[in-house]
Amino acid sequence: MKYSWMYIPTSKETIQENEALNYKLLNRAGYVRKNSAGSYTLLPLGARALGKLQNLIAGSMEERGCYRLEVPSSQSVESQFKLIAAGRLSYRELPIGAWFIKERVLDNMRPRLGLLHPRIKLSLQGFKLLRDSKELAIETEQLLVQWKGLSEALKLDCLKAETLSEHLPGDKDLKLFWPYDSGEDRIIRCSKCGKAVTPDSLKCTYANDAFGSEGELKLVHTPETKTIMQVAGFLDKEQKDIVKTLIYKADERLIGALIRGDRELSEIKLKNLLNCQVLEPATAEEVYQATGAEVGFAGPIGLKAEIICDNEVMSMKAMVIGANKTDYHYVDASAFRDFKSDMVADLRCGTKEDACPECGGSVEIIDGFTLAKVNKSGAEYAKRQGLVYNSSSGEADLMHVLDFEFDLYRLLAAAVESNNDEAGLCLPKDIAPFDIIVMSVHADNELQQSTALEIYSRLKSKGYDVLLDDRGDRVSVKFKDSELIGIPLRITAGRKAAEGIVEIKPRTGEMTELHIDSLMDYIEGSEVNYAGEI
Repeated sequence: MKYSWMYIPTSKETIQENEALNYKLLNRAGYVRKNSAGSYTLLPLGARALGKLQNLIAGSMEERGCYRLEVPSSQSVESQFKLIAAGRLSYRELPIGAWFIKERVLDNMRPRLGLLHPRIKLSLQGFKLLRDSKELAIETEQLLVQWKGLSEALKLDCLKAETLSEHLPGDKDLKLFWPYDSGEDRIIRCSKCGKAVTPDSLKCTYANDAFGSEGELKLVHTPETKTIMQVAGFLDKEQKDIVKTLIYKADERLIGALIRGDRELSEIKLKNLLNCQVLEPATAEEVYQATGAEVGFAGPIGLKAEIICDNEVMSMKAMVIGANKTDYHYVDASAFRDFKSDMVADLRCGTKEDACPECGGSVEIIDGFTLAKVNKSGAEYAKRQGLVYNSSSGEADLMHVLDFEFDLYRLLAAAVESNNDEAGLCLPKDIAPFDIIVMSVHADNELQQSTALEIYSRLKSKGYDVLLDDRGDRVSVKFKDSELIGIPLRITAGRKAAEGIVEIKPRTGEMTELHIDSLMDYIEGSEVNYAGEI
């Protein structure tokens, strides 16, 4: 491809300071332009980089029997595997895998951090329909191998984080997590054994010793105090002294989940505990049905719902709870004495004060972004979805499902923020828009121009993706643009072209001189050896 044929609007101007690093770099290199807040157009170089990223992921998918579908944007991954599974497949036809590209607008969100958090999400989604849990375990391990290879190819320091499975209770789903100081996601990692989990999936311990002095239960008027912070301020209490009762609807059951005021409820733990298909916060009408009060004043005494307490609540002797009466709370309530619980379990999200359940080591909370995820589903989920196949015995059996998602914009942005220097992008070879850029020092020097063109043609014939900088600009301008764009290797025909000598410079390496006859040996034996099939 000739530089003069492409639209590559590089810019030396400084982008606004409040813009994310990935957008600054991509904008200056002529990859991306902003349409509006959170909406971006990928220019030719950006589109090529994104296409190579997609092909990098898809190539590994097809090696494992997952092939591309063209799917309407309104269709979900669940609708696609149900579509393929319709008509009762034979065990001989399984496993079956497919993937597709999905774009969707993220409503009710504030876009920030460039392509790390845009308004439009572009992802590669897919699934594998499997015969049993053994195949599910094998496919999961293969995906982990792919994640490792992808992280290495993009030169990203990623972590594997576990999260409780929503559709296969007792098992773990997985996330490919990239640490980033102002990321929207969080994980908890053990400083000793390195195990990482999402906060809502950490197994939490609690102190068995009761705390607080037991006093007489009192009903207190607490007007306009619907939040924990408002209640704590009004009663001059700490948030940990207050117990919030959160009303949920689990399928058709109303549930009151009790948790300390300074804790966050783990909905996935509650869902797994109840083994329900749908868990969602109750509506205001359903809250009134259970409490007889407005939202914000729910409590366990007299609650018309099943009561499930977090472990910590049962050790409290002087708690503040909602009174199921608008503008009122109970003070000095005590578990066992004042109310009964239908179940007691670990319901809370983990904190930095918790210990690793595997080795007892201290833990740290890490902010960042989820770049990819894999979800596992078992027989119970398959039964609800009607995912049935004919087994080798001729009887109906239930499938297992592995579904996965790669966030393409986020992966590209993470690669950009992890691979750059003061001069611009240093993109990994697998996603750089071109493998090699070739140019001459003097555009009006016929020998230099013909040498550059000869090298360009030779590399193209070998399957390399090459950009020929045929512009009439000064060579210093060409050098700066090639560094800004981040092409892995630059070859320049200069004053020694008459001797057959050219300059060759890796993007992050030193320049050297080489005879044109040795050029192919050098390239094929170096890190930039990634010619496509001819």
